[in-house]
Amino acid sequence: MDEATSDLDVENERKITEAIASLQITRIFVAHRPEMIKSADKIFNLQLNHWVSQYD
Repeated sequence: MDEATSDLDVENERKITEAIASLQITRIFVAHRPEMIKSADKIFNLQLNHWVSQYD
């Protein structure tokens, strides 16, 4: 999902993020706000199409 909640208020963003996080699926997010990825098992940092770092 690429900036899927960028136009939402904080409360609705939280609801959607929690609903998606509860699904037993692999999710790939593109996000600029840390709140969107705080439940991630792995975070990949990409800059200018290059893999810069990975966090577990």
